[in-house]
Amino acid sequence: MQMGLSLRELAARAGVTASFLSQVERGQSNPSLKTLQAIARTLNVPIFYLLVDDSSENHHLVRRGEGTRSAFATPNVSLEVFSPSPEAQRKMLAFVARFQPGYSEETVPSQQPTEECIIVLSGALLIDLKDGSHILQTGDSITFDGMNIRRLTALNHEEVVYLSFSTPPYV
Repeated sequence: MQMGLSLRELAARAGVTASFLSQVERGQSNPSLKTLQAIARTLNVPIFYLLVDDSSENHHLVRRGEGTRSAFATPNVSLEVFSPSPEAQRKMLAFVARFQPGYSEETVPSQQPTEECIIVLSGALLIDLKDGSHILQTGDSITFDGMNIRRLTALNHEEVVYLSFSTPPYV
């Protein structure tokens, strides 16, 4: 509404149907990560703007298991966001992602330069960047510009769990 877009216009720009967006708004359907990225990009907001509840505190404490969990259309991926809401004017996005074995997701690169860091907590993750691919094992990390990410893939036959930080929070 703030952008002056109708539901149909937003849906068309994000590449989804208006009925699907309406179902997401009402909690009757869950978007894929790629769809959520497209919606955030269309609205010109960081993806976590769509994931995190409001917080007006000067600090943001999250106890184990209490991060904002996001449901997606596929059960093969889950995110737990630890950053406060965008209204808190924070400068970093932090989340833990879980990919089931074999899950692969083409990512939507950030539209602005960001510094991102991924730390693999368990499993093996293939990260495709604009300039090459890298396999990260448990304990490995990689830092890169968010404009360069292309795909993330869970390797082998085990769940991949990784911690991700981005500054500024990406769109």
